[in-house]
Amino acid sequence: MMDNRDAWDAVRADSSLIPNAVEEMLRFMPSVVGWRRKARHATTVGGVDLPEGAEILMITGSANRDEEHFPSGEPLDITRQNARTHMSFGYGIHYCLGFQLAKMEAQELVAQLSERFPSLRLAPGFEAEYLRNITFRVPTSVMVEWDQV
Repeated sequence: MMDNRDAWDAVRADSSLIPNAVEEMLRFMPSVVGWRRKARHATTVGGVDLPEGAEILMITGSANRDEEHFPSGEPLDITRQNARTHMSFGYGIHYCLGFQLAKMEAQELVAQLSERFPSLRLAPGFEAEYLRNITFRVPTSVMVEWDQV
């Protein structure tokens, strides 16, 4: 949200927006952007024939921006009505067992940061760099600053 000051200011002004803001942040920039799977049976997906045993890399980060499911999916919108339907925790039998705890922790983090550090912002000139990985999106650092009170 540091790149989206309107969202940060809205959450600071109204903490009831935090649960949906967390869902939208998970949709917008998930930490897991891809899952590896193996086709159990020969099938066709999106017009592509997959033989039994085919190695598959599903890019769930892309699914979270699918314009058919998330109209205007590129911008962060903490009031998005269907933000909760993201793929960031997987799907079906591969759904993350700890998803509720993760969301609860993120909501508490946003609540505490917005209350304790309302002027929190990215440090001037900060450009995020990410570990080289095709499955996880992990920043190597996040440099922030805030006004001392």
